[in-house]
This record gives sequence, C-alpha cells and structure tokens, in this order.
Amino acid sequence: MKLEVSRRNSMLLGIILVGAVIYALIALPNHYFFRTFCLDLGTYTKALYDYIHGHCCDSSIFLWEPQNLLSDHFDLYLIILSPLSLVFGQYTLIIVQIVALLFGGYGVYRLIGLHSESHTLPFIALICFLTGFGAIHAVSFDYHSNVVAAMFFPWMLYSLKREHYGWTFVFAVLLSLGKETMPLWLIFSAVALLWDYRSNKMAMKCLWGIIAFGIGYFILVSVVFMPAFGGQSKGFWRYEWMGENYREIAMYIASHPWKTIQSLFTNCNVPDAGHGVKMEFLVCCMASGLLFMLKKPNYIIMLIPLWLQKMLSQDVGFWGVTNHYNIEIHTVLVIGAFIAISELRTQKLATALSYVALALTILTTFYTTSNPYTHIRKENVRIFDKRHFRQDDFDSEYVRELIEQIPSSASVCATTFFVPHLALRDSIYMFPIGLGYNAEYYLLKRRSYCYYEGEEDKIDEMISDTLQWETLKTNGDIYLLRRR
Repeated sequence: MKLEVSRRNSMLLGIILVGAVIYALIALPNHYFFRTFCLDLGTYTKALYDYIHGHCCDSSIFLWEPQNLLSDHFDLYLIILSPLSLVFGQYTLIIVQIVALLFGGYGVYRLIGLHSESHTLPFIALICFLTGFGAIHAVSFDYHSNVVAAMFFPWMLYSLKREHYGWTFVFAVLLSLGKETMPLWLIFSAVALLWDYRSNKMAMKCLWGIIAFGIGYFILVSVVFMPAFGGQSKGFWRYEWMGENYREIAMYIASHPWKTIQSLFTNCNVPDAGHGVKMEFLVCCMASGLLFMLKKPNYIIMLIPLWLQKMLSQDVGFWGVTNHYNIEIHTVLVIGAFIAISELRTQKLATALSYVALALTILTTFYTTSNPYTHIRKENVRIFDKRHFRQDDFDSEYVRELIEQIPSSASVCATTFFVPHLALRDSIYMFPIGLGYNAEYYLLKRRSYCYYEGEEDKIDEMISDTLQWETLKTNGDIYLLRRR
C-alpha cells in the first residue's frame, strides 16, 4: 500500500514538474525577448513597485490623466504580492502566474480524487488542466490576476466536498480579490452548486453565504470603491454598444434578448471583424470538456457570466482561443467534464472517456497554437519553434545594453514592449504618454506595434528635433533619447 502511494506521489510530482518546465519555457523566453507589454505586465509590475514603496499606483504609465489603478481593475493581489518583487524583480508576476497554475492543477487533481474511486482519473484531469488551451495561452501572454484568482476555484470546490466550510469561504474570498468581475463568477458558481448539495443543510448554508458575500462584494467594489477611486476608466468601453454602466447594459440585454443571444455566437456586435472566431471558440470548448458537461448541466450555469463578458465585448481580441481571457472557462470545463465522467456507472467506461477527453484536449491545444481563425503570435506559444527562443524583429541584446545605460532613478518613457523591463522605478510611461509627464529618457523603436495613433510620426519628429532631444545611442532602429 505504501509503495502504491509513493508511486502515485512520484507520478503526481513528475506531472507537475513537467508542467512547470513547459510553462517556464513558454513564459520566460517571451519576457526575455521582449514579447511582453506595458499592458498588462508592465503596468502591474510598476504597481508592485509602487505598493512596496508605500505609494498608490496612479495609472499614469498608460493614461494621459492619471487615476488610481484600482479604478481600472480592483485587483488586491498586487498589494499582497508586492514584497516578492524585491526577490524576483521584473519576473515576479510571471513566476507567480506559473506557480498559481500549478497550484490550481493540483487542486483539480485533489478534487477529482474525491469524486472518483479511480486512481487514473485525477491524473488525467490534471494533465488536461495543465495542457488545455486556456492554460497554455494564459502563460503565453503577459500576466493578469484573473489567472491567479481562478486557481482558487478548484480548492473552493474541494473544501466544499470535504465539508470544510470555513476553508470554502476563505477560498471564495481569495477568488474575489483578483478582479471586480470575479464575484459575478462566484455567485453563478455557487448557484450552480446548490443542486449538487441540495440535501446537505450545512453546505447549502455555506453556498447561500457565498452568494450573499459575492453580491455584497460586487456592489461594494463596483458601485462604491471603484467610482471613489476615479471611475472605471476602461471597464465599460468594451460594452459601450449596450450601455455605459451595469444598469444600462442589463436593460439592453433585457430589451434586446435576440440580439444578445446572436452576439454570443456571431460577430453581429462588430460586423466588420472576427468572422468565425466565436464559433471556433465554441467548438474548441466542446472538444475541451463542454461536450462531457452536458451530463452535468448545472455546471454550465457557471459559464454564463464568463461567456457574456467574453462574447458581448466589442474587443475582438476577447473572443478567441488565445491570451488569458479563457482561464476561468477552462477551469470550469475540466472540473465539470471530469466530475461528469466520474459519475458514470462503470469505471472502465469512465477511464476510457477520460482518455478520449485527454486526446481531444491536447489536439485542441495544438490546433489553437497553429492556424486558428483567432489572431495568434505563433512565436509566443510554440516552444518547438526556434523563433520562440529569439527576437527576429530587432536586436534584443542591443536593447539590453541601452537599458543598462539608463539611470535607475531616471524618469523613462518607452515603446510598449520595453516597459516591463523598466517598470521597477518611480516614473515609467508607455510612449507617447511620457511626453505629457516630461519624462527624461526615451527608449523607442521606430517601426513597431502602435497602441496610440501617430506614434511612428511622433518618434520621427523627436529624432529630427535635435534642439529638444539628444540621441544618446542608436542602431538606426532602436533609439535612446534624452530630453535636453
């Protein structure tokens, strides 16, 4: 018996270590070769610096008119995590995100172990979770606290199943701290679980308590705190075709139900872009667990707020299979699918279907890293491609040399993918925002991805204006300028 337990523990550790290596091979080279951006890694790394030095982060890094970062996303994790920046520097949040995904995967393993007598199912569920497209793409693009928050979800369900209601509530609270919309997911998830625990009075009380907390926390954050910090600077622009606040959006959905339903599956809210992207995402979800969840329909309720936030956005980048916008959905899909599989009558059938689920998950992930309808930067996620381990658009070593020449106390404005490497300082801005704050040093690439209109013309103008700007060093592509 001890030998069997030791073998299972070794296998568990091996799977988690392999997952850690894969995630590290994806995420760390992306940052090292300047494939991370001001939004979001640079902004949140700057927040770590501000919080650990006792300052409020004012969003001036990406806004012309600064306001408290908590008015953009009510993310309390950054305050909690800020001491780690003293140890891990600019890689802090990347490392945190990787560790969080592994922690969440272990939670999935423990949870499915409670639902199934099979020793195989928990391992397969863990592998599905670690290799699913929602997790793989989450580590391929920057950092966002919704990834960390989602990793408390399997532990909340695990504690509820174990009847550890205090810990259930603790994990529910921790999940909510990552972002202002997390309580909405929490509310719908607790409602979905009421059916499973309808005969357990203590569990029902716990779930109703979580629902009450979720509603109260959501209202407090969205109606009181965020407006007090300066308003939700970006929170509603993605949904402005429906309204400018939660009330107007809810009224639009209620008065235009058919248009809302259409928008969940087609690009009718942005008719000129994103053809096929939403249906592609649905098919990928079906292959990654949603098909098995049809046997567990109450778990589909958990997906409602996530699907609405994703598909009703007018930002086409939200719709697809890439980036970190799918991690909550991915977590529900894996958990729901394997709980449904574990409830099958025969263990042989459950084991067979679990292998089918694993095969479909891996195939779907490979598809999403190859040629999906969704726009994808292949070099960000394909670790078997040599391009992932180099920077072909510019001389990255030259950029590092220029960064070394910028004083640590200097005020800096930089092209978006240079910002995360310069974020641990008092004043850092994404170009051209720093012009409004009189930044001293400017690290710029002439031809690059532009977040703000007219960036390239402004850079050329600065290079030509030698009375105001001194070119300290350049290779004709990358420029280090200093205000005279």
